[in-house]
Amino acid sequence: MEGRHGHLLATGATHKDIANALFLSVRTVENHVSRVLAKLGTTRTDLTHGPT
Repeated sequence: MEGRHGHLLATGATHKDIANALFLSVRTVENHVSRVLAKLGTTRTDLTHGPT
């Protein structure tokens, strides 16, 4: 499930967009996105725009 979150996140989708696409609550998505970013050791900005 986190992989799908990561893919949608990388495309620039908002937490609300991801929640709607995966039929989850926004809070659940926020938790999963936090885990994905922690595992990758990156930030949302780096993931969507590349490192600065």
